[in-house]
Amino acid sequence: MFGFKEKISKREIAQIENQAIFKGRIHPIDTTEKAENALKFLMSEKIVGFDSEWKPTFGKGGRYSKVALIQISTHTDAYLFRCNGQNSC
Repeated sequence: MFGFKEKISKREIAQIENQAIFKGRIHPIDTTEKAENALKFLMSEKIVGFDSEWKPTFGKGGRYSKVALIQISTHTDAYLFRCNGQNSC
């Protein structure tokens, strides 16, 4: 359907790492209005990427930390939702 490969060689990964620079716009989301506008835009897109980040936990029996950042991106725009501040996710 999309032509995704099942495996990527180490050589191909090295080439991607040298080329993977996002040239689009980055939008930090820090207000409800910005979040609503971002969601309207993202819902109109056919394909989006999603990533989340949190503080790692080391050691046996460690407590899981809360998500600190959610990133939702298109080919042209990346929206960064911080989840550990006043405007939490």
